[in-house]
Amino acid sequence: MNNEEKNIEVEIKQEKAIKPKRKFNFKKLKYGSLSIIIMVIVVAVVVLVNVIVTVAANSIDMNTDLTHGDFYEISPETIDYISKLTQDVSITIMSDELSLTSQENIYYKQVVEILKKYPMYSDHITTEFVNLTLTPNYINKYDDIYAGEIITGDIVVQSGNRIKVSTFNSLFTTEMNYQTFQQAIAGSNAEQVITSAIMYVTDLDPKHAYIADVPMAESSTATNIQSLLSGNGYDVDLWSPADAIPDDCDLLIVDAPLTDFDEATIKKIYDFMENGGNYGRNMIYLANTNQKDMTNINNYISEWGLSIESGSVIGETDNENILSSLSSFYIKTQITPNDYSANVANMDLPVALYYSAPIDFLFSNMSNVRTYDLLSTAPTSVKITTEMMMSGEQISVADLTKSSYSVMALADKYAFVENEQVKSNLLVVGGSDMFDSSITQASYYNNADYFLSVVNTMTGKSGGINLTTKVNQSITFPMDMNKFTTAQVIFLYVLPIAVLLAGGAVLLIRRHK
Repeated sequence: MNNEEKNIEVEIKQEKAIKPKRKFNFKKLKYGSLSIIIMVIVVAVVVLVNVIVTVAANSIDMNTDLTHGDFYEISPETIDYISKLTQDVSITIMSDELSLTSQENIYYKQVVEILKKYPMYSDHITTEFVNLTLTPNYINKYDDIYAGEIITGDIVVQSGNRIKVSTFNSLFTTEMNYQTFQQAIAGSNAEQVITSAIMYVTDLDPKHAYIADVPMAESSTATNIQSLLSGNGYDVDLWSPADAIPDDCDLLIVDAPLTDFDEATIKKIYDFMENGGNYGRNMIYLANTNQKDMTNINNYISEWGLSIESGSVIGETDNENILSSLSSFYIKTQITPNDYSANVANMDLPVALYYSAPIDFLFSNMSNVRTYDLLSTAPTSVKITTEMMMSGEQISVADLTKSSYSVMALADKYAFVENEQVKSNLLVVGGSDMFDSSITQASYYNNADYFLSVVNTMTGKSGGINLTTKVNQSITFPMDMNKFTTAQVIFLYVLPIAVLLAGGAVLLIRRHK
């Protein structure tokens, strides 16, 4: 080793001796460990919150429905009903959830959201989606209580041994699309179908209604009445006057027959209502101005102290009581508080009347028959006969007598059996058009609510709910050009610039600390 190499080696040793050893940085370890701990805690909290929210979402409604008419919500009436349930109810839709929510049709998604709402408001309700393609044997569980067929898309509502199976198509109303000439979904009946099924399976004393299956007047409303009753927990079937009235009939409905009943049919109705002196039966008769001579039916009704003035229709002279400027026969009537209106939610809403004949009272109380006026027109209404309308002459309202006319009346026939009063009820309606679907589905009229309140009181059934069809409607917010320009400046310029300035200020403050 020469001298130069020795010198280099010495310099290296000296440099190593001079260079201090790096000390272990406990401060960095302290803050580094703290950062890791904080990150772990934050992640754990986020995971925990996510789990809690996921679990809570199954029992608490955490969504806000901003659609018109609360398209994805169930009504307060349904919530009030199911929150009082004491029986367990299972709701099963025979389709997997993904296949419904992945559809482009917004009404399919609404069905899913509606179904999920029910368990949120009642601990006694469970919902389940079942793919029958993957689990075809699932429906075998219903073999002992249901003899019908259950297919994909059906909704099965069960409580104990009572079961209600509804088709998927029953969840919607449809209308013709005249561009494609195909039926298209126009509204949702999902809540009506599901809630009525729950009412049906939990009803400990179900009522059975039969509607006379006969040719009807031009504006028959039997289909809509059937829908109203079945949607409120009634079993509804048709009755042919050629047959005997079934023994399980609690309510017989005769809706505006086009022709009169023969004497044999009247005898069946008489025997049904008398029930061997035990009474306990109910009947509704709806008249219509398009009917022909109803001598036999009117004679039977007169035995109950009521009479329909055939050949007459009620008009209104006060514009305050006319619901349409196009017709003075489209009249507003107001409900009178009594036992039969006790279940009406909003007594302030009117009942719409359209082309009704007046009802006369032959007596108020005779022997064991009593009559009651349930709904009347205002004292400013008038009676117009068919002859007046057919004469072709101008009708002078000033020449007609103004009076209040009954358009819905009730008669009961009673007896005492073992010191307990039993009675049969006959409800007479002057105009069947007041139960047309266009009127009963209108939320600003009380026709459906009042009808159900009266019928439920007659039959002794509790808890009727009137639910209307829901339609998906978009809401527009009108905005003039000045408002549009102002909103554009705020969202495109003011807010972004404000965010940038705030961020820059925070950065400068941190750098000069």
